[in-house]
Amino acid sequence: MDYIEIPRLRLNRAIRHLNEFMQEEDKYLATNPFATFTERYTDNGNECLRLVFKVHQEPPKALGVIAGDCIHNLRAILDNIAWSLGQAFPPTDPKAKSDRLSFPICDSKQKYQERLQHPDWKTINSFPAAAQELIESLQPYHSTMYAHRISVLNALWNADKHRSPDLVGGASSGIRQSYNFQQPSSLSAGLYIQDGKAFGYGTLPDGGVPQGAKVELLDVQLLFQENGPASGFIVRGLLYELIQIVNQEIINKFEPIFPAVEE
Repeated sequence: MDYIEIPRLRLNRAIRHLNEFMQEEDKYLATNPFATFTERYTDNGNECLRLVFKVHQEPPKALGVIAGDCIHNLRAILDNIAWSLGQAFPPTDPKAKSDRLSFPICDSKQKYQERLQHPDWKTINSFPAAAQELIESLQPYHSTMYAHRISVLNALWNADKHRSPDLVGGASSGIRQSYNFQQPSSLSAGLYIQDGKAFGYGTLPDGGVPQGAKVELLDVQLLFQENGPASGFIVRGLLYELIQIVNQEIINKFEPIFPAVEE
């Protein structure tokens, strides 16, 4: 029995979803859906300028569905491996329900220890020490990057069961302005692009705005929604990172623990 066959198939499926996402995202961004415009206003007798985002077309919902499919396959790999470990190393506790086993994700050590006493997860106590240590090391209460990313993956997966991820535009490298405001002035990086949102203001420069002057959004990409579990993450970047982590830190590290596949 090849215990890692299904996880590797799911990993390949996740990679295909990421490739599809990038292709569709590139098509969408090629339509130049995001822009800026200026508004003039007066403040204490001074002529001022306000910089505002304009969204011509919101990200297609299909992009969130594709990202959700990638997330689902990656999170399912964790459950597939936990369930397969339960088949390879049957529980010694008669109360353990190995057929209901999944990969636990707990935000505190106390909750994790309590989870292992529940019949649905008791089987983990019969796993080889290496498997138990790996599972525990990936719990969110550890301050490692891997544990944090697995926590984000789990949160995205839970959210996707109710609705696909909402994606928004973002200027990852901020804003480039070809003229300067007089002081006082303000210009934010404007990471999240929201229609009608002002992201900079200030008094007009001497002589007004130069002819041909412009404000550019730099390195525009799609981000996970601002108030979600992956706030601030570039979608394609996080999905790629999660694929690498699941492959290297989950599949590759659990595979040697399983009994050898008979030829």
